[in-house]
Formats: sequence, structure tokens, C-alpha cells
Amino acid sequence: MTVGQEFVKGDEVRLKATFKDFSGTLVDPSAMTLKVYDSTGTAVITKTLSDLTREGLGVYHYDWVTSAIGDFIYEFSGTLADGATVIFDRFSVVYH
Repeated sequence: MTVGQEFVKGDEVRLKATFKDFSGTLVDPSAMTLKVYDSTGTAVITKTLSDLTREGLGVYHYDWVTSAIGDFIYEFSGTLADGATVIFDRFSVVYH
């Protein structure tokens, strides 16, 4: 996904994150959550590590079928050996 990408209501959106340590090596977080926030800052979905698909070392995704129109921010947060990390991006859902 590119920053600010636009989708049509009902589209399946792949929310993806890649976790690396400070040296740039791919690592799996020991704990992770995914939250999607609407434009008011309300979390519309919350998922834990067990809900996500692991593509490979340090790479995770979640496929979400959009059901509402608006601007959204998704946030993956994880715990790594050298601290916590947050990865986020934004997208919009429109109705055509």
C-alpha cells in the first residue's frame, strides 16, 4: 500500500508491517497488536498476533474488508528485544 492510497467501500485492504531491529535485521515481535482508527481517532478494529498472517520473519499482514467510508490510520505495535516499535500508515475509503 502506498501512503494515502484510496479504496472503494467493500474492497479488501492488505494492512502490512515489516519489523526490524536497530541493526536492520528482520525480527519477530514477541507481542503485537493491529489497530485501525477512523478519522475521529476511534479504534474500529483491534487484532492481536494470533489474528495476523506471518509471511516470513518479521513480516505480517491482515486483510480487512472495508465496510465504512472515510479516512483511516492503521497501526501495528510490537515488542522487540531492543524496545517497542510502532508502524503506521493511512488510507481512505470512498464510495463510487
